[in-house]
Amino acid sequence: FATPSSRRIHPQSSSSIVKEVLCSYQGSPITILSPLVRGRKGVFGDLFQRLKRSGFASVRVNGDLYDLDDAPKLARYQQQNIELVVDKLTVAEDERERLADSIEIALKESSGLVLILNGKAGKEQLYSEHHSCPNCGLSLPELEPRLFSFNSPYGACSSCDGLGVRTCGDGRRSWNAW
Repeated sequence: FATPSSRRIHPQSSSSIVKEVLCSYQGSPITILSPLVRGRKGVFGDLFQRLKRSGFASVRVNGDLYDLDDAPKLARYQQQNIELVVDKLTVAEDERERLADSIEIALKESSGLVLILNGKAGKEQLYSEHHSCPNCGLSLPELEPRLFSFNSPYGACSSCDGLGVRTCGDGRRSWNAW
């Protein structure tokens, strides 16, 4: 269940994702991204080569955009986030077919996920074919064990960082508890 709306999370079709994007981003420039790697370690050179052979032009690696010709050398033991840039467009009803095709490609490349980056606000919205709430728009990635581990940054509570306590107070003042 989605916490904000208390509605059941269920699969969402590509046509409903297109409809929601048309309603939410009308008149805004967006970038359609396909999340390929989310928090995994590796260099992913073979992935970049496969994408280049498939005719794609650019990727977003750890938040920065790169042409596939100039893809960065990644550190083998650092966690990476790699998203394929599928399309950049301004959302309008006359672009519906292009939007639908781009969302279909993104869903296919990432096994059911698409990430919409709003060009004006700079905000991201994840949509999922597998786990989403139609009422509040909450979408979740594929469920995996690391999402339930407090030792993983992906499963840790965002307010306490998985420690179970929150630090609050004035950072300028210090005191000894003994």
